[in-house]
Amino acid sequence: MFFGQHKHTLDAKGRIIIPACYRDDLGEQFLLMRGNEECLLVYPGSQMEKFSAKFAELPSTDRSAQAYIRMFLSSMSRCDFDNQGRILVPADLRKYASLEKEAVIIGVHDRIEIWSKDKWEEYSSRAMENYNSILDDMTRFGI
Repeated sequence: MFFGQHKHTLDAKGRIIIPACYRDDLGEQFLLMRGNEECLLVYPGSQMEKFSAKFAELPSTDRSAQAYIRMFLSSMSRCDFDNQGRILVPADLRKYASLEKEAVIIGVHDRIEIWSKDKWEEYSSRAMENYNSILDDMTRFGI
């Protein structure tokens, strides 16, 4: 399980260090893609089989389902670590997530997320403002 928060910087080539505590669980090859909240998602490579099974269940005649699959998979990259534990974040994904220099890497159960420092501070500030409402929602889920 991934958890915690780590601050890192991207270098001039668009590489970022993935914290050592996440590397073993990600494996040698893993998946990098757009997230829903202007962040990037990083999943272990083994997750690809689960995505594939879920996508196979979606009707090929449903335009929304097919649009989602196209957008999801077209943003995906297979990644691996260099000798220093860094990954190269493709330019289009850096642009999508507003990643320029400072970043925050967070563990979120089955994945890690890479946020620009500013976007993460904005998001977490809004979440804290709504924390009581979030707690109420979690009660509905039995948490």
